[in-house]
Amino acid sequence: MALLLKRIFTFIFKLLGWEVTGGIPEDIKKAVLVAGGHTSNWDLLYSVATLYILNKDFSFLIKKEALIFPFKKFLLSLGAIPIDRDSKGQTNYVDQMAKVFEARSEAYLCLAPEGTRSATKDWKSGFYHIAKKANVPIIVCYLDYPNKKTVVGKVLTTDKSADEVMNEMKEYLKVARPKHPDRFLL
Repeated sequence: MALLLKRIFTFIFKLLGWEVTGGIPEDIKKAVLVAGGHTSNWDLLYSVATLYILNKDFSFLIKKEALIFPFKKFLLSLGAIPIDRDSKGQTNYVDQMAKVFEARSEAYLCLAPEGTRSATKDWKSGFYHIAKKANVPIIVCYLDYPNKKTVVGKVLTTDKSADEVMNEMKEYLKVARPKHPDRFLL
């Protein structure tokens, strides 16, 4: 199934004129992938396609409301992990995701630091806490819509504070050119 999807997404990328630049270093078998500039539902398609093209086993968090018929089964098969953002029980997602990393020999978790497609300066720090708890690096990625590129780039570690890592990410992501630039606030 993964090989078939890799071929399909590679074909779609070529057909649409998109390309993947950069990559995940071979010695990194587990990481939190942070995709900055999340401004459109299309970002998910291009991000998923990129990871299939790179031949990586990955998961991504998605609000549970998005898992509706006819997309639910398909999204779950792609690696979607539903999140109940309105849960009164306040599930500890950091611990849950750390266990996912612990259970797998290779794992990549994709997150958008904005936590929304809407304009916001208040980025979520969950990606940092998951990476720190799981003892894995953070790889910063972005989409360059005008040039039709997905960029898998900068590797960060959690030996700095969450604010320092977020500032370093924001500096790196200044070159990102999302689908809706007016919604991408640094």
